[in-house]
Amino acid sequence: MNTMLTIRDSPVDHDDPKQALRMRRYIMAAGTSLLAIGLMFASYLLGFLPRAAFYQSASLVLLAIVVFYILFRSGLNLRFRDPSLSVAQMSAATLVTLFTMYASDGARSVYLVLLLMIFLFSVLLLTTRVLLVCAACILAGYGAVIGLRWRFKPQALDLPSGVAAVADACAHAALVRADGRLYQRPAQEFAQD
Repeated sequence: MNTMLTIRDSPVDHDDPKQALRMRRYIMAAGTSLLAIGLMFASYLLGFLPRAAFYQSASLVLLAIVVFYILFRSGLNLRFRDPSLSVAQMSAATLVTLFTMYASDGARSVYLVLLLMIFLFSVLLLTTRVLLVCAACILAGYGAVIGLRWRFKPQALDLPSGVAAVADACAHAALVRADGRLYQRPAQEFAQD
């Protein structure tokens, strides 16, 4: 039996220090995702998020947690170019957050904070170029949410100053990452983690 493709007893594989580090990072990301579900639940209780949207968003988050858990535990993540699956995790979290933001009847600026957290998740792992692409995708997604709300829900459209806030935060995080004096380890070392 191929042990690389079986799920082990311990959530952290202590035989491979890099894989153990990836699993610990995943556990932190999964915990943050559960906190995001709590935030969505609070939005639902306060009447800002419809019940169906809450259930859909929470289900998508839980599905992503399970899928990434299986990928890390089985070792399938080692077959990808980026074994940490940082961009994949960021993409999944961003799409769910943007969907929740679109479905929300108010307090969408709360989800802007989640978008920023998602972006900052891998600021030390990814290169500046990849971070700038991720920032552009987040901004494009937020623009798409605004456009869709303008088209399909114009009565509920409220353009917060969040566009500027998200753009500013993403640009600063990417530029701070580009400042070589701040980090001693080259990005190539992080990319192999």
